[in-house]
Amino acid sequence: MIHQCREIAVSQAIKVPPGLVLCVLLCCWLLPAGSLAQSVTLSGYVTDAKNGEVLIGARIFDTLSQRGTYTNKQGFYSLQLPADSSLSIRVSYVGYQRWSHQLVLSKDSSLQVQLVPGITLEVVEIVADRPPQQSPQMSVVSIPVSHIERLPTILGEVDVMRSFQLMPGIQAGAEGTSALYVRGGSPDQNLILLDGVPLYYVNHVGGFLSVFDAAAINHIELYKGAFPARYAGRLSSVMDIRMKEGDKHRHHLSLSMGVVATKAAAEGPLIKGKSSYLLTFRRFNYDLLVRGINLTKPPGFKEPYFTFYDLNAKVTHHFSDKDRLYFSLYAGDDQYIDRSGVRKDEVAKKSEESGSSIRWGNKLMSLRWNHLFSPKLFSNLALSFTHFRYKTHSYWHSQNLRTQQTLFRGEQQFHSLLQDLRATFNMEWYPGNQHHIKWGLSGIGHHFEPNVSSFKEINQQVVEKDTTWYNKPVFAAEFGAYIEDEWKWGSRFSGNVGLHFSLYLVEKQQYAQLQPRASLNYLLQEHLSVKASYARMQQHIHLLTAGNFGLPVSLWVPATSKAPPEFATQYAWGLAYSHPKYGLEASLEGFYKELNQQIDFLEGANFFTGNQNWEDKVVVDGRGRVWGLELLLRKNTGRHTGWIAYTWSKNTRQFTQLNEGKVFPYIYDRPHELSVVYMHTLTKGVHLSASWVFGTGYPVTLPLSGYELIAPQYHDFHFPQSRVDPPYKFEEAFYYGGRNSSRMRNYHRLDLALQFIKKKKRGERIWNLGVYNAYNRRNPFYLYYGYDSAAEQYKLYEFSLFPILPSVSYTRKF
Repeated sequence: MIHQCREIAVSQAIKVPPGLVLCVLLCCWLLPAGSLAQSVTLSGYVTDAKNGEVLIGARIFDTLSQRGTYTNKQGFYSLQLPADSSLSIRVSYVGYQRWSHQLVLSKDSSLQVQLVPGITLEVVEIVADRPPQQSPQMSVVSIPVSHIERLPTILGEVDVMRSFQLMPGIQAGAEGTSALYVRGGSPDQNLILLDGVPLYYVNHVGGFLSVFDAAAINHIELYKGAFPARYAGRLSSVMDIRMKEGDKHRHHLSLSMGVVATKAAAEGPLIKGKSSYLLTFRRFNYDLLVRGINLTKPPGFKEPYFTFYDLNAKVTHHFSDKDRLYFSLYAGDDQYIDRSGVRKDEVAKKSEESGSSIRWGNKLMSLRWNHLFSPKLFSNLALSFTHFRYKTHSYWHSQNLRTQQTLFRGEQQFHSLLQDLRATFNMEWYPGNQHHIKWGLSGIGHHFEPNVSSFKEINQQVVEKDTTWYNKPVFAAEFGAYIEDEWKWGSRFSGNVGLHFSLYLVEKQQYAQLQPRASLNYLLQEHLSVKASYARMQQHIHLLTAGNFGLPVSLWVPATSKAPPEFATQYAWGLAYSHPKYGLEASLEGFYKELNQQIDFLEGANFFTGNQNWEDKVVVDGRGRVWGLELLLRKNTGRHTGWIAYTWSKNTRQFTQLNEGKVFPYIYDRPHELSVVYMHTLTKGVHLSASWVFGTGYPVTLPLSGYELIAPQYHDFHFPQSRVDPPYKFEEAFYYGGRNSSRMRNYHRLDLALQFIKKKKRGERIWNLGVYNAYNRRNPFYLYYGYDSAAEQYKLYEFSLFPILPSVSYTRKF
């Protein structure tokens, strides 16, 4: 039966014995669950009445028996209720009208609920209906997409990942980037899932913008710790992103243009009420402007440019209430092009031409099948393929203008590749209201081509050199199995306890690991609870980075016998408070995390230097220690909403072959970080938002003193026959102290945004106005020493990246 509501506004580390975890799981199962002999099961899906989108985390509650549950990632729920008794079912979700219905059940029944969005969104709610003090989960953050779209942005482009940088425990890294540094980890230690499938590179333009288009997203959750056992493969965080399914009742079209990008989105039914499609496309605007300017410039003076695009597509078909099929696609590509053209030197009677390009991108395809075996047993089978590649190409050409003879021609290429073929099978069992058990299996085949480099050279003596060096392709297999139980004991005690087993096979090596997880919650009073958690994580893939100014020069490499898997152990504890009557929420969490077998390049090495294997250029015994406190204060309802997030933390690393084996601050160690977010509805359809951020300056390595040395002068690389006179020169050299022993100035910035929404006869019109860095703070991006000729000495200079930046964007929805 379908019911619709009416409109109302709304490896080494510290080890936990696996046997202990199994005992805890058994004890959880044996916890008193009350008599279920006279119970029946009510199950079904909760969806949006207007477009058919599933609602993740909707609350289903019987006000008479005081029993309740929440929908899963597919919008499904299962609830045990007293048989042959009067029931008063209430269903609620953020931004939707509450639904209620009275009924009596004598047998297992299915109830499909469709919630109608509220008439007005002037009263903004930021969090889900489930009070944090009643959830066993801790260290998790969720922001509705509708509110992400209202937050201030850089140059007016909505960025899903950058919005989470405003939450405690999550840092931004370099200014202007959307990378996430979660509780002291690095971006490669974040498991980013799009419809359950990992993506490897999640940024455009070297980190300026994330690859996720908000128009394609239904729901986002980010776990900073207390990881459920179903997640594995990374050390520091899990970001679970679910795409929209597309409207199952009506067709829609959206067009948007801003300073950064132009976007289009379309969705609608293929078979009304059963099948739907979603298609979004986004393209960078900057390169179109530069290409137009280049048409007016002579050869040899062309400007370089960036460009990118991303495409999201999804098709959904509901065969019945028991079977659903989903196909998801993502494709994204970035390019940096620098082709200045031919430049002629009439004096030297020669022409020169050079150019370079960098290209990188992801592709993802997945096919999922949901099947309901019974009202208590739900399954999800998925097959997926992901592809990431990175490629550079450079060339040089010089020619004699009189004889047309080639003086020099050179070409250099570099590329790396990573492909995954993945299969997963997950089950969810609802034996009673006190238990929600999940288990599953997974298998991944990895294909690595760490790097292939080639160099070709022809000089005027027609001597040709053709050199290729590479790291051999590596094939690896990864298998996983897990079980977890979210349980309740009485009215106060709840938890989530699980165990994940992983097996990694590579080059005749195997690494098996048990990863126990536990998260406990005790309700001290109606509005306050105390929480604690433990998680062990392992990562079978490394990321080596050697880039400047945001350009991605990154190499994904497999864990091997010389570079074994990384692993981490994290403990967390805290308090959670909320008072729905006043719309207030607060949390205080402390954490301690150990990172082991971290990897980094040796001093002076990167994957462009030399022709030895990457394993010979790195140090793999890194040890990290991160600890801190996180405070979050939120106001969730009313015309004035927002939050204050504060983090105090310490973040260190130690390698035997770096910094003389001494402990040093991590490059993104930031002891103090504060974010203040304010959102206000001025009138109907007019929304003001502001965000202010403060952070301790990042650590840097600076020289302690300088001196002159005699250095040889080399021939011009492009013209080996050239001579230099004299054969030597004086150069300034520096003596450096400890790694990251100095700091930049503190960072702070104010951003503002104003959104105007107007309903039209068909659809709506949206104007977004914004100001990034409103008071024009010159925040340091990097420091460098330069020679001051007037003072005849070297001085320390500071480079700032972004001044005050206004922006505007326009969206028309049909």
